[in-house]
Amino acid sequence: MLNRHCLRLKRFSIEGRSLLSIEASKASKENDFRMIFLEGIDEALRVVFGETAARAILLRLETKKGLKREDISSNPEGFSSGLADLLSSHSAHVLETHVIRILCSKLMLEYDEKQTLRFADHVQELRNRFEGEKK
Repeated sequence: MLNRHCLRLKRFSIEGRSLLSIEASKASKENDFRMIFLEGIDEALRVVFGETAARAILLRLETKKGLKREDISSNPEGFSSGLADLLSSHSAHVLETHVIRILCSKLMLEYDEKQTLRFADHVQELRNRFEGEKK
């Protein structure tokens, strides 16, 4: 039975790459972005607020908003909303801008100061650019 499934998988290929390989590559890019994004969040929180306050903000987002640190990359809208609830809108915007700058730097993408996207849209745009360039 296993051999029959393996033979079927070998028949499905795109430009000589198996579908399993393509899916693994896509998952790897998504995981790379996720890890880089979380590093950017951590760094921005520490730089803007310090280590203790950064941990307190993440804990508060988890306890009050149900948003765990590891889930922030899949829910940047929830992160942005949670920050707005915890901080002043100005402080939340400053932090979000800092996260985007750090993310651009880590992804080696140019930061556009004139960009007027909402935080979640900006994160999605950077994700698309990163995953597109890593093909």
